[in-house]
Amino acid sequence: MTVWDTSATPPNRREIHTDSGCGRGLQLLELLADSWNHFPLTGELWSPASKVVWCEISRTPPADWG
Repeated sequence: MTVWDTSATPPNRREIHTDSGCGRGLQLLELLADSWNHFPLTGELWSPASKVVWCEISRTPPADWG
């Protein structure tokens, strides 16, 4: 999976609370992804400062997940 945003700032873990509406992306990556990383985007198709975050998820879900 690959996602991008318009910030050049590398991803960082946020402190989250049970009622937080955002900030769980890296926690999900750490739980589900086999590997992940990020890299900057440049060029006229992108904003002056952008990045891509990618991950590979190859796990088979448990049988009881239906």
